[in-house]
Amino acid sequence: MAMKAWFDTKTAPCAFMPGDMVLQCALNPGKLQNKWEGPFVVSRASVRGAYHLTNLEDTPLPHPWNAEALKNYYV
Repeated sequence: MAMKAWFDTKTAPCAFMPGDMVLQCALNPGKLQNKWEGPFVVSRASVRGAYHLTNLEDTPLPHPWNAEALKNYYV
């Protein structure tokens, strides 16, 4: 229990707003392949932490992504 409490103090909650650019974690990266794909644009944010993404040509991705599988993309 103490280890979980210590770990939770070190993690920062991440929240994305519609319009933010993000990278998504690759589903099955190989040993020498990129671990992140993108950039993508957040189109909608759900209450429970699911984010709907679109690519740069405004084509939506087929399913929502969890915040743990996304990270900010800085230009």
